[in-house]
Amino acid sequence: EIAKINSALPENFSVNSIIDFLQKTSSADGLIFKSIDFANPSKLKENSNINFSNISLGVSGSYPAFKNFLLDLEKSARIIDVEKISFSAQNQKEKDKYNFGLELKVYSY
Repeated sequence: EIAKINSALPENFSVNSIIDFLQKTSSADGLIFKSIDFANPSKLKENSNINFSNISLGVSGSYPAFKNFLLDLEKSARIIDVEKISFSAQNQKEKDKYNFGLELKVYSY
């Protein structure tokens, strides 16, 4: 049980582990990982031990692949909140391909 809690709310925020998780998950769902940008971790509340970091993520692919990616984020052991989603068409020739932008909040202890 403690291992589940540790994976949901790790003690230290590791940029490498979250990048690895997001790259592997997006690739497994058929998306192309385009960009990622991190903000420095901040305290959730003034007297809290819980930290969070905002992440901007860019991926591209089909809508069904993106939908599966969102479901995988929701099912993951890590606590990840999707704060914002944006999308745009890639070009006229590939009507089923989109660029997706996400703003995520990832928590650590």
